[in-house]
Amino acid sequence: MSGPGLSGVKNAAFMPDTGDAVAVNNVNAGAKGVNADGASCNLGNVAYFVDNGNGTGSNQGQLDGYTTRPMTASLAGLTAGQTYHIKLALADAGDPAYDSGAFFKWLTSTQSTPVDLVLQASASTASPAWNSEVELSYTVKNTSATATSLVQVGLEPAGLTWVGDDSAGRYDTTTGVWDADAIPANGTKTLKVRARVGTASSYRVNGEITFAFNEDPDSTPFNRTIFPNEDDTASVTVNPVNKPANQPPVITSNNGVAAATLSIPEGQVSLPSVTATDPDANALTYSISGTDAARFSINAATGALSFKVAPDYEAPTDADVNNTYVLQVAVTDGTSSATQALTVQVTNIAENTNAAPVITSDGGANVAHVLADENQIEAANVDATDVNQDPLTYSISGGVDAGLFKISATTGRLRFLSAPDYEKPLDVNQDRTYEVEVTVSDGSLSDKQMLYIGLTNLPDENVPPDIVSDGGNATAVVQPKENQTAVTTVLAVDANSLVLTYSITGGTDAALFSINPSSGVLTFLKAPD
Repeated sequence: MSGPGLSGVKNAAFMPDTGDAVAVNNVNAGAKGVNADGASCNLGNVAYFVDNGNGTGSNQGQLDGYTTRPMTASLAGLTAGQTYHIKLALADAGDPAYDSGAFFKWLTSTQSTPVDLVLQASASTASPAWNSEVELSYTVKNTSATATSLVQVGLEPAGLTWVGDDSAGRYDTTTGVWDADAIPANGTKTLKVRARVGTASSYRVNGEITFAFNEDPDSTPFNRTIFPNEDDTASVTVNPVNKPANQPPVITSNNGVAAATLSIPEGQVSLPSVTATDPDANALTYSISGTDAARFSINAATGALSFKVAPDYEAPTDADVNNTYVLQVAVTDGTSSATQALTVQVTNIAENTNAAPVITSDGGANVAHVLADENQIEAANVDATDVNQDPLTYSISGGVDAGLFKISATTGRLRFLSAPDYEKPLDVNQDRTYEVEVTVSDGSLSDKQMLYIGLTNLPDENVPPDIVSDGGNATAVVQPKENQTAVTTVLAVDANSLVLTYSITGGTDAALFSINPSSGVLTFLKAPD
């Protein structure tokens, strides 16, 4: 290069960040050429070299490889606004044979109308867990009033394992080049890359805008090593940790959207329960807030949501008095939280129009899963509401295990016919989950719910045997005949054992009797007269 401020012609053809001349032997990571002097040849620039597969052939007649990374030339002492002459030359320094080749890529822009492009980078978390995924975001921002195109961004996700991206094929995982293409005036374009970290203490991911159709005066491509603070360069560092960082819970009810609208008929108290999952399996707590939150209540443990008072379309109590109630539900694991905005629209019901009752118990869904303890007859309570305030009747309407249950027609109290035993399941599938369908009716319309009642195993407790002979009461009168020893046979049952031992423990005439400890046969020692 020659021009103002330079003394004569200055050579800029050096390997980046070194004093090594750009030469075939300096780039070639293989054997020294036959005419090399052995001292001036540095074969350590392997980062710029790609072997073409012929590295074991003759070094007098082969092309040993090519450069895979652009090389940036840099000279100090240049003056802005001046004209300089650049000469690109290729010469064979050692012999006349055509054994050298090179391609040059002009690194400046095509259009002289300037733009100002800025690259920004971020990570979904700075402290991902070992061997987990992290999302890296790269945003190209055009801060000028001129649109540009053909924008390319070079990325160096060193050490990370690529998992996926949202580029629709415009990010080349082999070269690390993102073909961002057109960026509108004052517009942006973002690439999101999902990558997996390992167990290293840190990973630094560098990115740089390497080409655009328009000139960017304050940025130079391919110089992020020398000038890492230019606005066309961005990097992000993540520091994996051995213990996974806490992940926030995720609301799944109402399709998990950020804002949902519910339509509820007047007179109905219950609403769909708020449900959520937590990646770390932490206990969750539900709460509500917002303009009309005072009109609602939520179960902090289950997320069951309801009006405190059944809404009346003709007398709305929302803040705007328009039957549109606004609130926000939230769930927290104690560290992180998630929210969902709810708009509850109360609809009018003609007063002389009958509406079906609605089962509200156990979440109110068409299918519910509940637990019941073994050795007791209580199974569940079926609750329902009716906007017309009609009397309701509960019944068992189906399920493969329906024959094992009974239900109170007036209260909805569902019971086993006999207390179930976890060790001796009686359900059809023998999986200790009893299936029964319940129905509530107002005499005209009805609602159904399929219940899956899982049996809970309890520690077995010893219970006393129960005497069942001679009426099984605490006292009994028997009348044996005189002149014979037989009196009665004491019989008993025991829930824990078939082996029982009988004995005489008291009574004013105990000395006149004997009892068989195994059979319970009670006799006089001497036949009475």
